[in-house]
Amino acid sequence: MNKKKTKILICFSLSYVRTYKQDNQTIYHLTSSETTGDIAYLSSSGSQWHLSYLTCNCDLIGCLPFSEQINCLCFTSAPEGTCVNVLLGGFESGLISMWSTWDLTLLRQLDFHQLRSHAIVAICVSKVDQRRLYVADRDRRLHTIESRISSTSANPPPQILFLS
Repeated sequence: MNKKKTKILICFSLSYVRTYKQDNQTIYHLTSSETTGDIAYLSSSGSQWHLSYLTCNCDLIGCLPFSEQINCLCFTSAPEGTCVNVLLGGFESGLISMWSTWDLTLLRQLDFHQLRSHAIVAICVSKVDQRRLYVADRDRRLHTIESRISSTSANPPPQILFLS
């Protein structure tokens, strides 16, 4: 083994583990931001569901309770400084919510008739252009949602492009 590889191994062995203790709730989904390292997770206790958001140092930014089950989360990963990233969540009812990554303020809810009553079980955003949202539902369908580019509207609503 050469010295360069030995140094890398030593570096990795000196990592620091940060811990956040969550009491009385089962964590069932976890995601992290590629741009900031922040962490979001979903937990439940009884018939109450929770979205918790932590910094990369495990400091709690916020926690939101829900009476409806939220199944999945993802962060957008646009370049910081030129874009504002959001946290997206998929609900049992087919609703998609967007929260601010600064303070968990609800920014927008996406409600498409094609997704109503179809539990969203997975969600992700395209890495290349951040314009497509891929959603999988419990009925084994993949939905692609794309934002429209329009010169007539500053904030056009997204549309579903493809249902399979």
